[in-house]
Amino acid sequence: MFFYKIISKESKIVLTSNFPEDYDFIDTETWKTFQQIVSCEITGKKRKQLKVELKNYDLYLIATEKHFDNKKFKTYVESCTYFAEQVFPKYLSSVESEQKRFKRLRHNLISFNTIITNEFYQIVSQELLTTKGGKYQIKLLSDIISTDTTGVANHLLKIFKASTLMKAEIEVYDRLYSPKSSMDFINHKIHKLIMISLNTFWLDLISSQIKVKLTECHECVIVDYTTISVVFSHIFDNSIKYCAPNSELSIDFETRGRQVFVKFNMFSVKIKEEELEKITKEGYSGEWAREKDLSGDGIGMFLAEKLINLNNGELVVEINTEPGLNKKINGIPYEKNQFILKLIKAVS
Repeated sequence: MFFYKIISKESKIVLTSNFPEDYDFIDTETWKTFQQIVSCEITGKKRKQLKVELKNYDLYLIATEKHFDNKKFKTYVESCTYFAEQVFPKYLSSVESEQKRFKRLRHNLISFNTIITNEFYQIVSQELLTTKGGKYQIKLLSDIISTDTTGVANHLLKIFKASTLMKAEIEVYDRLYSPKSSMDFINHKIHKLIMISLNTFWLDLISSQIKVKLTECHECVIVDYTTISVVFSHIFDNSIKYCAPNSELSIDFETRGRQVFVKFNMFSVKIKEEELEKITKEGYSGEWAREKDLSGDGIGMFLAEKLINLNNGELVVEINTEPGLNKKINGIPYEKNQFILKLIKAVS
């Protein structure tokens, strides 16, 4: 039999191994480069063992059968070394990427769930709710709603937003990373798509005193509803974070041949020329966004562009479109910026 174990030099963690359970007790730290053991402490028979030191890993190899002569052992060693140097790093990178994506998904879902729970308990305290039985809970909530309709409505809208974004997180993860996921391209009225996405953000827009000006458009586009809705959500979320207070977010439409352009014009935090190619990269946030302490995890525009591409569209960012309007607010420079979504127009 032939066994291998790969251990990370940095973390000392076993990354992969087919060592039988009994062999896990063998002290590999004492191994020399190559040894022939006359009497194996596990089987009592001869065994060959080898430690190969690579750049990032230590490779431990054991051959236990009689017919593993030196030539055959060398062949197996060369195969394992090739795997450890050429194949395994790519596999490990893939695993680490998936772990990173899942960790981010888990973090975001927990965050949204926390918001939902906290907003609900702002309506009625957990202590008060748990002291009441089923039918009394309904009466309790009914009384609270009737005496504070505005306050409850605000909390419910925040719950609605968090639950919508939670659903979007799951759907995006499924669309991008599930091997069995598929896109559902059908005709949608672009104006209606925008309005549906806006519903989630009205409360925040009002709170930030951002006025929305949405022009009429009767065109239909061919898109996957789930992913395009997430694109709009990220754009509106960024608008709320980066637009100047008491400013206007205008959404205009233009038809060019087989494309519909959706133009989001806003007076927002300055984007430097050299940052244009970077703002759609994963994890990147612009200098002034970081200065404003609103940089987040740099995932919004990265996902927006990725999902737009999946919809056979294009995201274009045009900065400083009206230089005469530039000004600083609390030390942060603002300018007129435009985010354009180019989508496929549906055939009439």
